[in-house]
Amino acid sequence: MMRVLTSRLPIAARALTLVLNAALAVVVGRLFGATASGEFFLAFAIVNLGGMFARLGTENLAIKKLPALFSTANVIEFWGEMRWLRRVCAWGSCVVSLLLLGAGLVSIMLGVTGDSGLHLAILSTSIPFTCAAILNSSALRSSEKISMGAFAETGLSQGLTILSIVLISSILNMEATAVSICYVGASIVTCFVSFYWVRRAVPKPSVEIPFVTKSRQEVHSMLKMMGSSVLFFLLSTGPLYALGIAGSVREVGLYNAAARSSTIISLIPALQTTYLMPRVARDLALGHIPSANAQLRRAVRIGSVLGACLSILMLTFSGPITLIFGEDFASSRPTLLVLLIGQTLILLIGNINPVMSIAGLEGPSLFLALLTVAAAFPLMILGASLGGSVAVAGVFIVSSFVYSVASAILLYSRLGIRCFIS
Repeated sequence: MMRVLTSRLPIAARALTLVLNAALAVVVGRLFGATASGEFFLAFAIVNLGGMFARLGTENLAIKKLPALFSTANVIEFWGEMRWLRRVCAWGSCVVSLLLLGAGLVSIMLGVTGDSGLHLAILSTSIPFTCAAILNSSALRSSEKISMGAFAETGLSQGLTILSIVLISSILNMEATAVSICYVGASIVTCFVSFYWVRRAVPKPSVEIPFVTKSRQEVHSMLKMMGSSVLFFLLSTGPLYALGIAGSVREVGLYNAAARSSTIISLIPALQTTYLMPRVARDLALGHIPSANAQLRRAVRIGSVLGACLSILMLTFSGPITLIFGEDFASSRPTLLVLLIGQTLILLIGNINPVMSIAGLEGPSLFLALLTVAAAFPLMILGASLGGSVAVAGVFIVSSFVYSVASAILLYSRLGIRCFIS
């Protein structure tokens, strides 16, 4: 019984982190309304996108290389890789943090998008800490500490932010910008906790750790993985940017509420990614394609069935679900319906993007993602100006589906890897 419970802990931990992700939107929405919520989450999305640039793909390279080193007990090389990855991540995150701080200050002076500029300036200071924690999350997941990795990535920082907001708001009449301050504090705590967890998971050797260098090919591969991840994230958060440009921050808030609610559908592949990708990466590194395929197909079958059941349940109760965020979010229901139906269909194709990165198809993945974003973003801008969050949600779903199908075909034709349901 204890072994069964222990085996379920990584999934439960990842599920809790995603629940906290949605809970943050609920707390902010109920306390401050749709407009203030939109201002915060627009800045939050920009900072998260900047963080992906800042890490330069180090977290992806860690997942690709560290699992094999850990499984062979090559601790010296493990820490050599980590030292190099941390150095690159630190430089990148500090540069991007300063750039976004400047952008936030300029936005404040110009007075655009309400308080989004102030949120951006505050949140930009969290980037070095969140980037370090996310890289540590990859190291923890690579060393089979999946539960800790899930909390180091996002769960702990968002959980601490929610706790801080609830406690402060129960005592003081707080402004919406206090949410950003609470998040920065939470990211600092998460950063230091994640460093401690990595030291516990993989103790440093007593011998001197050799200096690791990377070939030009390895650096290019890492940057391609970063580019693919950035573009995929840009596609998923593109609706927020499009609504911020051609819509309104209120529409941003409505879309964000619907998107956070619909994440319960994408919860299943996200949970599977936590434990599945290190195992698949290990199989691919050893040339065990049939084993990787068996794991991927089993995951997509389970995910599709569970996702369809959840989607039907949420479609039935979509009205009450939107009211969880407050009365101000009732009009987000049509957007939620579009996202629920679309994400259920995407589940049938499998969790494509992380597989592309670890399978050595960083270049083609980058090209597909670039092509998709280049086609989708102008349509999102048009949709934002004509139909608000509902139209933008439709463009996002169609674009994501096309990208996933193209990636699945590429994986199967090039490497014989089958992610899709079959």
